Amino acid sequence: IYLQNRHSNVGLKNWPEHRHFDLPNMNKTTMLDLVLRDLTLYISDGGHPVVELFKMKDTALVPRGKLLQLHKDSLRAFSVDWITLNVYWSSEKLPGLQVTSLDGAHTSVLIQDGVGAIESIALDPPSGRLCFTNKVQEGQMTHVECAYMNGQNRTVVWSNSVRPTSLILTDEGNKLYWADT
Repeated sequence: IYLQNRHSNVGLKNWPEHRHFDLPNMNKTTMLDLVLRDLTLYISDGGHPVVELFKMKDTALVPRGKLLQLHKDSLRAFSVDWITLNVYWSSEKLPGLQVTSLDGAHTSVLIQDGVGAIESIALDPPSGRLCFTNKVQEGQMTHVECAYMNGQNRTVVWSNSVRPTSLILTDEGNKLYWADT
């Protein structure tokens, strides 16, 4: 994992320009999310259906355990709520959008009806909004949908995408950006 300082103009001049972290026991990193308040990286390894947690220390990543460990399945997407530390995720085999508590003890299906393949998830915890891609059926256009983080008030915000990816919510959950590949 490589980090680059992009904040020298806002008083963070003491950060190193670049940092490099080795990932112990990870073969193929496919997704990651970072919680800044406690410098924890959530990382998915494409070779294993798991989300592992690592604490960033000066020059190393310290393993903090596994949060999600799917059996005979693989993750499609995940995103961490940096306020509650719940993880919102989707997989190849389980239908819908799932949410799992930080300790991994509780998992709920948040949105299931009319959901196909979810390949990107964006969260804005302060506003309580989430957005996700929804490829309902093979050969059809993929929808971009948004809802409250409890799954209520689900709406299609865009239905003309081929393969939307890398969703980002900004401006207190009022603006949504993505790439369409």
